[in-house]
Amino acid sequence: MADERTAERRQWSLLSSHGQVLLSVYKAPDMTVRSLARSLNFSERRIMGVLRELETAGMIRRQRVGRQNRYVVNTGAEVRVPGAQSTSTLTLLSALAVQPPRSAG
Repeated sequence: MADERTAERRQWSLLSSHGQVLLSVYKAPDMTVRSLARSLNFSERRIMGVLRELETAGMIRRQRVGRQNRYVVNTGAEVRVPGAQSTSTLTLLSALAVQPPRSAG
């Protein structure tokens, strides 16, 4: 199984790990670090590092819910893309045809 995971990791992706985590958090804000790691095939350590960097950049914010963290995308934050300084995360996620999460109500 380790060989299969290594082979899967070596496949390239159109989005960086930061983009993939941002997209996943936007679609499912209640995902844990463990579930993000499993769904994206990254280590939990890598996910925690990306989440920390996204939070430092102001693209997500962390909320404590009981014993777990919930991550929420700041849709007004500017995307770090050369030549697209005034592009918001919402514009990016909309361009990727991602629907906002449904409210639990």
